[in-house]
Amino acid sequence: MKRILPLLSLLFLATFKLSASHMMGGDIAYECISPGKYKLVVKIYRDCRGIPFNSPDIGMYCKDGSTSVTVNYTRTAINDITEVCNSDPKPCNPENTTISSPGIEE
Repeated sequence: MKRILPLLSLLFLATFKLSASHMMGGDIAYECISPGKYKLVVKIYRDCRGIPFNSPDIGMYCKDGSTSVTVNYTRTAINDITEVCNSDPKPCNPENTTISSPGIEE
């Protein structure tokens, strides 16, 4: 059994797509507009040294996994939220690009 376990682990990992895009996290909030209609606010935080965050697909799934839909959305802003002194420029400039300085965009 000890010899099979590493092989099974390798096969399990091989079935998933893995990638690193420097996404740091996110927040999701919702508001009920009317019965069955909701407003979602999704905030994504990315490392400015990573790849740009261009038009990702956002999918929603039923709890039992039987149904999925792609959500249409509108990006409203890209904000550099890096904490710097008032006199220092924000490091994530130009926005949504790969830069060498550490910074965080929302």
